[in-house]
Amino acid sequence: MSREIRRIEKEFILKNAIEKHLPIELHYETHRYGYVLVSMTEDELVLHPAGESGLNAQLDDEVVAFMRFRGQVITFKTKITDMRNDALVLRQPEVVYRDLSRGFERILSPEGISVSFMVEGTRVDLSYPASENYEPVEEPSFDPGFDATQISELLRTFREKAGEHASDNKIVMFRERKPQTFQERVIARSGKILVLPFPQSDFQSLPRDVRDRVLTQEEAIEVEKRAGGEVFTMLDTISQIVKSLNDKEIWEELYCPVLFQEYVVGYLYMMKSGRDVTRFDAQAVEFVLQLSRILAYSLKVNGYFREQPVKQEYDESQLIDISGSGVLFSYPVDGPSMSLYEDIDLVIYLDDSEIPARGRIMRKYKDSGRMYFGVQFTDLDTRGMERLFDRLYGTEYRGEIDSIGLVDHADPEAEHYE
Repeated sequence: MSREIRRIEKEFILKNAIEKHLPIELHYETHRYGYVLVSMTEDELVLHPAGESGLNAQLDDEVVAFMRFRGQVITFKTKITDMRNDALVLRQPEVVYRDLSRGFERILSPEGISVSFMVEGTRVDLSYPASENYEPVEEPSFDPGFDATQISELLRTFREKAGEHASDNKIVMFRERKPQTFQERVIARSGKILVLPFPQSDFQSLPRDVRDRVLTQEEAIEVEKRAGGEVFTMLDTISQIVKSLNDKEIWEELYCPVLFQEYVVGYLYMMKSGRDVTRFDAQAVEFVLQLSRILAYSLKVNGYFREQPVKQEYDESQLIDISGSGVLFSYPVDGPSMSLYEDIDLVIYLDDSEIPARGRIMRKYKDSGRMYFGVQFTDLDTRGMERLFDRLYGTEYRGEIDSIGLVDHADPEAEHYE
């Protein structure tokens, strides 16, 4: 997943590129050109070709730039503003990204290419709310100190341990009722932990995967916006909820959803009230998340859920973008049910031919009308891969996102990067 680089860091990286003559690769149409950044202003970047000749383009044409800085790919899109002598002048990019994982450039809505898929696996036969998150239900990889299959022991342990972190606690299940309050709706839609008031810190001491499961206020608002909420109404709602809690001498609440795959089947609740004016710390967050995972596993082995096999062909998807490593597509919200990390069979329609492939769903999200799925290829034969790459990137392509300037020149910062 790529991450936006802030303005100060962007200037630092680009200045380093000038000082150290770091190679930059420009992608224009299906061609790739090696360049070096020689100067910049607030409005433009000036580059010189690293090889014998540069690209032949028109003013206002768009190019995509890639460079390596301290072992990571830096990328941005911008437009050509001038071509004078041997210099190429680009508009200063508004947004620059650090791409942490992607191996190939994404091609947006390529003409003549479409995708269909076959879904195989299991589907939960439940009416629980489906969230935007996913949690595989697995046996604990550690000894929790009790029999994780015994729900009664788990509930007793939760009550005892929760008393070390909170003034009061409870477990709420959605088996007999739907989410009702603002807090319940947010955790059901997001599948993430909600702390009110929203924490001022982001629990830096937590492992990354745990920290990412705690909602910020901005994320909570985005979740509600996707469900049709209005920003200022939600801000007012949050403010009123916090005031109402404080009037009751409840200083903090924590809601941790219990995820069975993407379904939120209930939540663990803790609160601080009365004389306990401390905030929930990192240990409290890790505790409820760990217990919620064990509870989901215990519910599964005790027959709380029913699963049924599913195999369904679907050819009404809309291709958003495609690269050498995967695809992003969407379909209406009433389409087939698919989960994160589910494996699916794909058919890539390339003009008048077909390329069979297999992939794993690595991203899943939705807006008011469509579901979106990011799929990483896990099986694509060599001949099909060559045909797809030639069609997407041209015959000059040699196998990596930075196949000219960045492969041919070592990154002088890489050996110092951890």
